Amino acid sequence: MFATISDRLIRGKPTDDAVEEGDASRASARALRLDHQLPDYHAVVRRHRVVDAPVEETYDAMLSVDLTDLGPLVGALGALRAVPIRVGAWFRGTAEPEPESISFGDLPSRGAWVRLDAVDGEEFVFGAVGTVWRPDIEWVDLDADDFRAFDRPGYAKIAAGFSFRPYGRGRTLVTYEARTAGTDATAERRFGRYWRLVCPFVGYILGRVLTAIAVEAERNSRSEAERNSRSVA
Repeated sequence: MFATISDRLIRGKPTDDAVEEGDASRASARALRLDHQLPDYHAVVRRHRVVDAPVEETYDAMLSVDLTDLGPLVGALGALRAVPIRVGAWFRGTAEPEPESISFGDLPSRGAWVRLDAVDGEEFVFGAVGTVWRPDIEWVDLDADDFRAFDRPGYAKIAAGFSFRPYGRGRTLVTYEARTAGTDATAERRFGRYWRLVCPFVGYILGRVLTAIAVEAERNSRSEAERNSRSVA
């Protein structure tokens, strides 16, 4: 379903996973928008999936897929604050009911979880700042433009993103990466203890999100192909 990468706590400057470099780095040598938002981090999870749909359709599926419909286990794990979008809805500090559906395309430029950067058909980056190790998470309400410079002690900065690359004819290689960095040594230690508990669940959820995107993109691609076939006939 997806390539497995070691999910680990990284000390100091991040290192690349050599097992993925052979294929992924050849697709593009340019820096990621995610690198700009959070270049140094203490923990990372990466998942990859080849989707049988063109890049543009896969990117559109990422924006529109309903993240409240990822299965009962993911819903249960959401209680551990492992699903970024649902977390943002639950802990926004408002009394509003949870919406019927949530998508990455709904992310605002200001709030708890925000859209940090995006290039249509290439990359989508979002993030948040909060005390994720606490039962009552304190999320920081901030503008997307303030995320990179935020350095108030006692918080974890989370940046996550999708990248999209052509993979052969009519297929797309999608990478979903989630990074976290503590804003000081104390926050780093607290997050490290929390991360050892939730890391496996985060990896599972990233995989489920990629599956949902693949299903949506491939369904749309088949429908488009069928419409084109009927119009030619």
